[in-house]
Amino acid sequence: SVASSASYGISGYLRMLGVNNSWPSVATESLRNSLRGTFISTNGMSQSWSFSVDTFSVNAVSPHLLPPDSSGNSAITPGFVKIFLPESYFLLDRGYNDLSSITAENMNLATSGQTKTAKLTKANGGILVDTGVEHFSSVNVTLRVLTKSTSATVSNPTSVTVSNPTNATVSNLRRGASKALSSIVKTKTTQKPKWSASGKCKIVGSKLVALKVVGNCKVTLRVLNSKNRYVIQTTKNFRVT
Repeated sequence: SVASSASYGISGYLRMLGVNNSWPSVATESLRNSLRGTFISTNGMSQSWSFSVDTFSVNAVSPHLLPPDSSGNSAITPGFVKIFLPESYFLLDRGYNDLSSITAENMNLATSGQTKTAKLTKANGGILVDTGVEHFSSVNVTLRVLTKSTSATVSNPTSVTVSNPTNATVSNLRRGASKALSSIVKTKTTQKPKWSASGKCKIVGSKLVALKVVGNCKVTLRVLNSKNRYVIQTTKNFRVT
């Protein structure tokens, strides 16, 4: 038989943002106005979020349950976290002229300290960011929208403009060559830096080592922030030649 009706339960709350207040606030009135319509959707038992320096942090608390069946039992299901950001936020001071040019590469996304690739759905009035979370326990999500000027762009085969604080142009790496990590970015011991590499390179001790094949190499540095959580500080791209 086919059900003739179905009921759904939705719960949530509104968050008011101040401007330079002691309670949740942003730096300017124009930024606050641009964020009108932002929402976070999750099936956690509860959730909390914060917004600081253009970074959205969400904590979705487990367990994540399906609606109860006729006997009152409810099965556990993977959690999800989705964030909707309005068009006005992207166009305010991010450097974008429209939503069509925005891709997952323009966003730094991490879930419980692990780098993830966002799934974007461009909707009327903004972009829905699916963080890709499929998790049975509590999960922390951090999303930061990069400005257009700091998003990685490949200019030509011999140089790459990378997403890092100085927008430096990085030279190629020869096959089999190595490079000290300290020469890429200098870190402090208190930051407890964690390096990772993908593509045609690998981390060996305190060095980045290029494989003996031609291709692209991506290096990511994560450090502890003021909340003692690992966040991405720098992502650099190299061309192994």
